[in-house]
Amino acid sequence: MPTHVKSVNVFEETNKEADLELNLVKEIALGSKSKLKRDALRLAMRKLKIMSIKVTEVGTESGVKEQPVGYGETGLGARNRAQTARMARPEAIGIGIESGVVAIAPGKVYDFAVVYIISGANRPPVSSVSAEFEFPHDCFVEAQSIGFDTMTVGKIIAQKHGGKHDNPHMILSNGKVSRTTLIAEAIETALRGLHAQ
Repeated sequence: MPTHVKSVNVFEETNKEADLELNLVKEIALGSKSKLKRDALRLAMRKLKIMSIKVTEVGTESGVKEQPVGYGETGLGARNRAQTARMARPEAIGIGIESGVVAIAPGKVYDFAVVYIISGANRPPVSSVSAEFEFPHDCFVEAQSIGFDTMTVGKIIAQKHGGKHDNPHMILSNGKVSRTTLIAEAIETALRGLHAQ
């Protein structure tokens, strides 16, 4: 169930050489006020050469743990954010983004993000999953022992190695891999899927 709207912020994104039209969509409601997610959306829009479209940032809650675990919980968080954003801006398409972790094999934990887009009653939602990035298993275990309701693996990585907790990929890759870029690629995929409907 979507949560309440916290706040709204608007910015305009313009590109004169659009190669993707979102069927006359005039506004995107992003279910977050996170700079990282906003930058990822801008990067995806630039890559797609989307022309003048208003982006409204809607501060939302995911309705899931601070550290979602598994595809189901993470997808639910993204869906909740998209629904809340769309409820705040009914004429816009709602985009929700949620990062989570998944244990694929013993001792192997990966971070990923789900992008969920709601465009209207006549079209089904579209979602996409980012590329996965391995996180240290000991950081996962430590965050789990503190409790995923309040602690994330990214926060543990930042505490141990320094850097920003919302982009631990940069810490672990010595600046070569950014969560922003991985999320932008997932947004691009989801927007292309929306356009294909």
